[in-house]
Amino acid sequence: MSLNNLEKLNVLYLTENLYYYSSSDYQVDFIKNLKKFFNLYEFGPGYLNFNKQLCYSAIEDFFKVRFDIDGPFGSPKNAELPEDEQISTLTQNADGNFVWNKK
Repeated sequence: MSLNNLEKLNVLYLTENLYYYSSSDYQVDFIKNLKKFFNLYEFGPGYLNFNKQLCYSAIEDFFKVRFDIDGPFGSPKNAELPEDEQISTLTQNADGNFVWNKK
């Protein structure tokens, strides 16, 4: 079975907008190749309407899609968050990196 026959997953890709950087060819090529296999939604500093205070569900509302997630936050196809994770926030650390649910 080839990957082309599989249903594409909706993936949230947290990144700065690299399309305006002159030395980001590798990263941009990587993103373009990911888009061949996933419905990739890029979100982060430099993208239209980026707001670091948006919670996870607000980001889904912004893109009008439910992301396929796995692990401690849910499972593919249902993307249901555990009750204690319903209010997820993206926070920027002092070093400029972003983390989920920093208290």
